[in-house]
This record gives sequence, structure tokens and C-alpha cells, in this order.
Amino acid sequence: MDRGFELYMGHTGNAWSQNAARRRADWLCEQARGRVLDVGCSQALLPWLLGHRGLNVTGVDMDREALAWATEKLATAAPEAQANIRLVREDFLHFAPGELFDTIVAGEYLEHLPDDMLDRHLAHMAELLAPGGRLVVTVPLGLHPHPDHEQVFLPSSLAEKLGAYFSLLEMEVEDAYLRCLCDTSEPRRAPDAELLAELAEKGIIQIQRKADAGKRATKIAELKEAGKSVGDEIALYLRERPAEMPRNALAQKLAARGLAAPFVYDRYLFQTLNELYAETPLVPQPREISPKSLFAQADSRVDYLQKHFGDMTGANCLEVGCGRGETSVRLAERGNCRVTGVDVNTYPEWPERQSDSVRLVEVDLTEHAPFAPGSFDFIMSFAVLEHVQKPLAMLDAMFALLKPGGQVYLTANLYRGPMASHRYREVFFPWPHLLFDDDVFMRFYKDKDGRRGVTPAWVNKLTHLHYLNKVRELGFEILKCTYSTRPFNEDFYECFAEKLGRYPREDLEKDFINLRLRKPEERILC
Repeated sequence: MDRGFELYMGHTGNAWSQNAARRRADWLCEQARGRVLDVGCSQALLPWLLGHRGLNVTGVDMDREALAWATEKLATAAPEAQANIRLVREDFLHFAPGELFDTIVAGEYLEHLPDDMLDRHLAHMAELLAPGGRLVVTVPLGLHPHPDHEQVFLPSSLAEKLGAYFSLLEMEVEDAYLRCLCDTSEPRRAPDAELLAELAEKGIIQIQRKADAGKRATKIAELKEAGKSVGDEIALYLRERPAEMPRNALAQKLAARGLAAPFVYDRYLFQTLNELYAETPLVPQPREISPKSLFAQADSRVDYLQKHFGDMTGANCLEVGCGRGETSVRLAERGNCRVTGVDVNTYPEWPERQSDSVRLVEVDLTEHAPFAPGSFDFIMSFAVLEHVQKPLAMLDAMFALLKPGGQVYLTANLYRGPMASHRYREVFFPWPHLLFDDDVFMRFYKDKDGRRGVTPAWVNKLTHLHYLNKVRELGFEILKCTYSTRPFNEDFYECFAEKLGRYPREDLEKDFINLRLRKPEERILC
């Protein structure tokens, strides 16, 4: 990534290009496995990031000045990261390391190569890739008027170039950049024509967004130079363009405020949507957060458990993600059973809520289980698994701790659902976390009530199918599966199909998955 370190750290470029560069760099790092080679490493941003993640990485580049900058920067890295990073100044075509790599990264590199050099570089990358290894590529989409760019890549042309040497496993477009994941498997795989056309169409919209970001940066500079305040004047300035005919009631209301597709997903759009939905909020009457309401909720949960689990007298029960312990307390009282509640945090209410029948324990079951396998007759978890960083490992632990014949009841908020931001008390429209970056949330809350750093709640990205596949894989019997949904907002979906259309509609409709499971009895072989 050319001058990638400075851009990633926010020392050059505008806010949009900085955030886009961070997303590309983070994506590249997420694809890396094993021994990594970064071709055209420039200021060695990716080696720096990967080295701190514990991967061994070699960076190759011919730019003396960039590598000198990178070497000086590397001296400030953590010692254990420095040990993982090697930088080499050499023509990649002459690079002969005497080893193969599990991952080769080419981030914003291929566009600098003329046709004859491009083929030779791709062939050499294929030669240096270990069996089962992967090539990870990002390139700008379409024409970027930089004097050192030799290639103009569209989805079809990039697929053709890479396809001569690699199988294309994934191709996506994000922030007007193409992202590709490849390997050398046979027979060769390639994106179909329909996907390539879809990516090109998405890219056109993203190029417009990038142009809007450039306008914004220019206008900011002009306003600052003139000594004027930099605020909503910019958002209004960006909307001085012809708008297409509104297609539905929401689009008409947005158009009346100067908003039309392709949208700029900034605070002005966020605030406008919130005002439009204030009278018909996503959650009309959010539950009060108080001891009284929490115990009322606990009683409703116990009602459900007793209805479906039956008599729980004398049973050993486990609540995963017990919070302050209201449900554990009520279940022990009303079910005449023993309840262990576990949570990764402790709460000040715990000491007064512990008893002979209620035990509250701070532990992360994905890391350590202080209970014997098969210890519990019943396990329950209410709206917690979505906040677990290793939810599949948590399901493993729950299966192991459940007795044969025991039952589980769990509910989990789904990331693609309209409520998953958890900010519905102040944010009234659906799917805000799928539309807006965190910095827009932070600005909204800072302006609204002075709170700083408020973003959507962290929710893992499991879909309902991930949960169903995992519980089947473990061997659970699914006794009942239901979903909590809300009426689908057709107008909203149509207006923001640019982003919401990336997800299956059935995922966007589902807020919660609710599962009642049974662990089969152990078979006795005669």
C-alpha cells in the first residue's frame, strides 16, 4: 500500500480515504495465514500490523525512501513484533528467498505494473506460493488518474488477469476498491458473469461516494481558509446535485431535505432519518431498566422455562450470561432448583443474591470451565451469545456441560436484524449499524447529549444458519426453533438497497433466534 502507513495513521489524505485505507488494510490482514510475503510493501504497514499479530512476514519493495521510513518506524515496534518482520529492498522479479509462503499479499500493487510486467509478477507469485497457500489482492476500481498507475481494473479484467495463474475464491468491491482472495487449486475457479456485473454496478455507486468525499475535503479546506465554521454547511453543499425521481414515501421525504441516492452516510443523513422516524420508532416502548423491570423480565423467562422444561425440582441449572442475577434468583426460588449463573463480569448485586441455591461465578466458559462435564440438567442463555467473541466455542462448552437428556433454551440477537445496534432507545430507524460507521454514531451522541465514544453495541456476526448448523454439528436435537421479527420496512429497504441489499432479506427480517435443544441420551452398547 503506497504511503499506507501515513494514510492508516491519519497523517495524510482526508477522513474518507483514511477510513477506507484502514478497512482495506484490516481486511488484508484478516486473510493472512502462516508465513506471509507482502509484495510492494512500501512503508511496511502490513508487515507492522501482521508482525504485531504474531505472524512471520517478509516485505519486499524497491523504493529506498519508503523502506528507510519503514525501517525507522520498525525500530519503535514491540520487540516481539520486530522479530517477526523482515524487510528486503529488491526487484520482486529477482527475489529468490529459498522458501515458499502460505500467504502472498499484493495491496494496491498490481495497478502499478504494465501488461508485460504484470504477467511476470503474477507468475512469480504463483511460484512462491506454498501448496494450499493464498494470494490476497486489492486494487482500485476503474480509472484513478495517478501518473504511476499503468492498469485500469474492472471486475472482469482483474478476474481475467488473475485467472491465468490462480483460482479466484472470492471477489468483492468495497470503497471503490476490488478485493480478491485466490489460490492455486485445480480446476480453476472464476466468478460468473452475473457476479462481475453486480460488482461493477456496486463499484459505480462507490466511486460516486468517493467523489463526494473529495468534494467534502475540498469544501472543508475552503471554509477553513475563509475562517468559517465547518459543520452542516458541508453536508448541504454535497447535496447540490440533481436527484432522481423519488420512488416511495420515505424517498420523497428525504428528497425534501436534499437527500437522494447515492447517499453520503454522514451525520446529516443519520439525524434526518432519526427525525423522520421519531413518531414511528423501531421499538415504540423500550423496556425500562430498573430492578423492578429486570425482575419482571426474569419472572417472564421463568414462566417460559417452567412451561417447556416441566418440573425442575432438585435440578442443577446453568445460566450463561447471568448479568446481575435476576433470572438465576427467580428460577431458584420458583423452580425449587439449584442455579449457577456465570458471566465474564462481576456485579455489585452478586453478594446479596448468592444463597444455598444460587451461585454466581465470574468465568469465561470459552476459555475455562470450572465444572465437570455433564454437570447440569438444564442450561439457559437469554440475549447473551451475540456479545460473546467466540460463540461457537460457547456452544461447545454448553453441550459438554449438559447431561445426556438435558435441555437448553437460548435466545440470541442476530447481527443483521434491525435492532442489533442496541441503540433503539435513541436511534429510531432500523439497521443503523449496517448503514453508518462508528464515527457517525459518536458524533450523533456527542451532539445529542454530550456522551462521547458511543457506538453500536458489539455484536458478533453469526446468522441464524450459523447457529442451526453448529447445534446440529454438536448433535443437539432441535425441539423448537422460532424467530423474533418485526414488520419489514419496504420503503427503507428500497431506499438503502445499496447497503442492505448485500444481505439476504430473510436475515434482515430476523431480530432474535430462539432455540430449545435436547442432548441425546447416551447409547449403551450391548
